[in-house]
Amino acid sequence: IVIGGNVNKPSDQDVVPKEFVDNEFEIPTEIVNLPSKGKFYPGGQTQVVIKYLTASAEDIIFSPDLINSGRVLDVLLNEGIVNSYGLKPEEMLVADRNAIILELRKTGFGEDYNIGETLCPSCNEKDDPVIDLSQIGYKEGFEEPDENAEYSVVLPVTKKEIKFRLLSGSDEKILSKVVSSSAKSKLKYNKMIT
Repeated sequence: IVIGGNVNKPSDQDVVPKEFVDNEFEIPTEIVNLPSKGKFYPGGQTQVVIKYLTASAEDIIFSPDLINSGRVLDVLLNEGIVNSYGLKPEEMLVADRNAIILELRKTGFGEDYNIGETLCPSCNEKDDPVIDLSQIGYKEGFEEPDENAEYSVVLPVTKKEIKFRLLSGSDEKILSKVVSSSAKSKLKYNKMIT
């Protein structure tokens, strides 16, 4: 601290003794099994390793700039994933990204998620439910994708065959841009539904 040209050095009382400083703290990690089971990735990655959320991750989660730019989840995934076995977060399917975000949330804030007070639309009773995140499971796919991680379906009316694939993180970004550009138009409707 500089006051009037003099540098104030911290007193001995202000310095933490070396025996109380842990320079070798290791952040705990855990393995997250991906709901996709690697069926959609060239390397067939079935899991990633994440590290527990720290104070720096909380800075990311509550950063107004990252929230407003729509980058908060991407930055959080890049910060939280320790080993993705070559799979980039933006290449991951939305379901896998969501599973990782859910696990990261549990490491930093616990398994109980209080959604806040709600009002029943039928009886007007107030409730303050808590969701146990450890009880959330994943829905299994019933169809296997082809070798290009795509699905084929015949449309019921036109009888035309179409191919589609599941959304990735990159696809979500593209759709968000489409939605934000349509919000500027005169026609107001939500393109994200389709």
